[in-house]
Amino acid sequence: MIQAARRLGFRFEGVFYNHMIFKGKNRDTAWYSILDDEWHEVRAILDAWLDDANFDSNGVAKASLFEMMSQRSPSQRGSSHE
Repeated sequence: MIQAARRLGFRFEGVFYNHMIFKGKNRDTAWYSILDDEWHEVRAILDAWLDDANFDSNGVAKASLFEMMSQRSPSQRGSSHE
């Protein structure tokens, strides 16, 4: 789940420890986000990854979405936990 969120452009925000009790046990919750001012860049990367030119004749992506997202601009909202 964590890798899927990062691959889609979400950034790690933090963890709420002991956020809830589920089936008698404390559960932590990890928070990820894409802010509105980041969406334009994330959308452009998703569009580039989905472009037909990124896929070979067998339908295999030439560039991975994770690699493309890792080239994103640094966060403009303070310290990042990436």
